[in-house]
Amino acid sequence: MMTEPHGYPSNNLPVKIINDIIYATQLVEDLVLGKIKIVDFLKSYNNFYYWLGFDELPQSEKIKFLNYLNILSIHKEIQDKTVNRVYTDCFDIDKLHSLDRITTNECINGIKNLSKNKLEFDNILK
Repeated sequence: MMTEPHGYPSNNLPVKIINDIIYATQLVEDLVLGKIKIVDFLKSYNNFYYWLGFDELPQSEKIKFLNYLNILSIHKEIQDKTVNRVYTDCFDIDKLHSLDRITTNECINGIKNLSKNKLEFDNILK
């Protein structure tokens, strides 16, 4: 389970967020490798990037995450381009696309494409 949004003291922020980055990265890798189903991935990954407030961190806090900027960038793309757009129920695909939504298969393929920078994932999981 991921931590709460960044409303906790700054001195604890990096450790908690770094643990969440590792957790979310592992979820992506597990999905790409077929170890978990898309529905389970979506439930666990949820609104990862924005929930932790990465987009709202002040510059003074962002400096603590310089080593993680590439992986955070990948997670932001995963969030914006796939997770936030996926629709898991049965639906007319043409109608779905007209609403700028994607199917679960399109979500999986999008995540695979966005996470191709395997080196970033391997580094964060070490």
